[in-house]
Formats: sequence, C-alpha cells, structure tokens
Amino acid sequence: MNFANHIRAKLDGRKLAKDDPALDYPKIKDGIRGMAFIEAVVKSSKNNARWTKLG
Repeated sequence: MNFANHIRAKLDGRKLAKDDPALDYPKIKDGIRGMAFIEAVVKSSKNNARWTKLG
C-alpha cells in the first residue's frame, strides 16, 4: 500500500518528506538481502543443516 501511495504522490506532483509513511516499503537492497538468506538456507539444507554464512 505504501508503494502505491508513493507512486500516487509522484503522479500528482507531490513531494514527500523523508519520514512520510508512503516511503516505508522494501527497497531493492532488502530484496537482495532476502535472496541471499534464501540461498544460504538452501545451501545449509543440502549440507545436513550445517551453519552457512550469509554473503
């Protein structure tokens, strides 16, 4: 919902403050971090649930 509100504000030509709730949504960096976590979980699972570092 926040992402949609951000797009609406942009389309309406409104400038949002840095602390506006419409800017509170996951960014690309969050998605990359989430994918790294999933890859580590899969790798750990394939290695008999051994501890696997992220990154």
